[in-house]
Amino acid sequence: PYAVGSGIPEIKSILSGIDLSRVLGPRTLVAKIIGMVCAVGAGFTVGRTGPFMHASCIIAHLMMKHIPFFSNVRKNQISRYQMMIAGLAAGVTANFGAPIGGLLFSIEVTGTNCLFGSLWKALTCAATTALIFEVSRSLLGGVAFAAVYKFEFVPKSYGPVELLSFE
Repeated sequence: PYAVGSGIPEIKSILSGIDLSRVLGPRTLVAKIIGMVCAVGAGFTVGRTGPFMHASCIIAHLMMKHIPFFSNVRKNQISRYQMMIAGLAAGVTANFGAPIGGLLFSIEVTGTNCLFGSLWKALTCAATTALIFEVSRSLLGGVAFAAVYKFEFVPKSYGPVELLSFE
């Protein structure tokens, strides 16, 4: 039940100070990933941004919890929130391949309690995510960030009636 939905409201609640530790558990991560793979594989129309952001925040939380290098980050609440904001930016970047867009969207999501000291950290995390994704895809022989919908823009000239509508 903790993996239901996008996960963005839960992350906003955590950043507001509410303790939802089970939302950031490893079982939630596994359920979120399996659910997204099955939904996308079945052809369902699902939004990927929220689950990517939720999964990246879970990974950031698990890194703070289990890797000794991040033990000081876990002790400080502001550093913990900064790590979550960087995770949000990394999740959007992993989805769209746009580090600045990931940073701006993480600011939008954490609008009421955004920590401006974490912007450079979140941008660094998002840029590193984009770099790792591009390098790993190119090593595997794939295209780094391919467009989902391809189209060709054919410029056309406007007729006199159409030009009158623009005035």
